[in-house]
Amino acid sequence: MRRALLGVSVACAVIAVVTPVGAQDLKEPVPGPEVKKLDFYVGSWQDEAEFQATPFSPAGKMTGTSKCEWFPGGFYVVCQMEDQGVKGATTTLLILAYDPVKKHYTAYSIDSRGHTGATIGSESNGTWTWVGEESLGTDRVSFRIINAAVSPTEVSAQVETSSDGRNWKTVGQGRSLKVK
Repeated sequence: MRRALLGVSVACAVIAVVTPVGAQDLKEPVPGPEVKKLDFYVGSWQDEAEFQATPFSPAGKMTGTSKCEWFPGGFYVVCQMEDQGVKGATTTLLILAYDPVKKHYTAYSIDSRGHTGATIGSESNGTWTWVGEESLGTDRVSFRIINAAVSPTEVSAQVETSSDGRNWKTVGQGRSLKVK
């Protein structure tokens, strides 16, 4: 295991060394205004939500906590989330990023149940929309999560699913209260 980790570390170092450096790259990179919008998520939060039954999960309530902070360098927000829901306790690591080439946000997640995910996000007038897909056997189901600021210390959340990507059904609603 240590040898495998050492190999990954060496590979990352080689990539960093051989990446082409142009004159414009000699300056220290600075996060742009799009990246700074991720500050919306920074803080410690108390989360609660209620979900309808879906093919992925039975109906029920979820409560939890989230702590989101800037990763060193200021380009990414990293969140550690703990929740308790109908499937039991889950710990999630979430990384929020902005891709300046593709001009969209991305959220990458892993959790203690072995699930990984990636969603594409956008922001408009303080409302964030995250869209992704999940597999259900051989079928794919689209989902989106909409976060909107209710106040400086409260964010609403709405979860929707669609089998065709056009007609959306609300399957969950909740809120997060900022505690720090």
